[in-house]
Amino acid sequence: MTGGRLFWMHSADNASGAVQSSLWSASISSGSATMLTSDVGQPLLSGSRYDLEPTTDRLYWISADGDRTDVTQLRAVALIGGPVSIRTLTGAWQLIGWPWLVTAPSDPHAPLQFFNLQTDVVTRITVLANKLVARDRVWCRLLPDHRVRHEGTDLVRPDGMDRQHVADKYSTPIANDPALLDRFEPLLAPVSQTLAGTSLFRLSLYDTHRRTQVQIDSAVSKAGAQGDYVWGATGDNETLTWHALDLRTLD
Repeated sequence: MTGGRLFWMHSADNASGAVQSSLWSASISSGSATMLTSDVGQPLLSGSRYDLEPTTDRLYWISADGDRTDVTQLRAVALIGGPVSIRTLTGAWQLIGWPWLVTAPSDPHAPLQFFNLQTDVVTRITVLANKLVARDRVWCRLLPDHRVRHEGTDLVRPDGMDRQHVADKYSTPIANDPALLDRFEPLLAPVSQTLAGTSLFRLSLYDTHRRTQVQIDSAVSKAGAQGDYVWGATGDNETLTWHALDLRTLD
């Protein structure tokens, strides 16, 4: 969202049964939705808040280049719609907040790097052994691979500094992006099951500023997090109730 407008990608089957995607926008206050373009290529969406990245005048997204895995398309369109520009980049990349790209997890053998689209400068990131990494321009999330799962989850700066132990092996990060708002890491840990067989989880939040974890809810049945929000559901079936926390309201 930017300038009071929402942006989203819509996919549906066309008359021939093939999936057709298009890019849309709508005001958060009034008015109908507007299609910006159907020339979106093969968009690569990961559930990140940066899948669609608006700037002051354009909206960017990453697309595959046909069957090629050695290149990535950076596509852009004006916020009011119009022709789509395409920049072909060598390697597999994903957006992590304008003007930055990071090596995409689809290429596990490529070195982990940041790429500044404004300066064309590439910066290599040091990664510890036996770690699975989710990263943005401020924090990297380190998860142990299958050989060392007893270590739990850490956050660390891209330069390797300020490493913080976030959670033990029983807690799982639930946001695709590490450290929402460059600060909060939402976590889910199993607690119990109801008589009806519904699994319950402890929903908590790790704060990198205070270096502490606090509980949001002791027994949620579903939960998620993206962008500025964490949400969870209590109850099950007919008693299901959803709750949301706006992280921007926290001190």
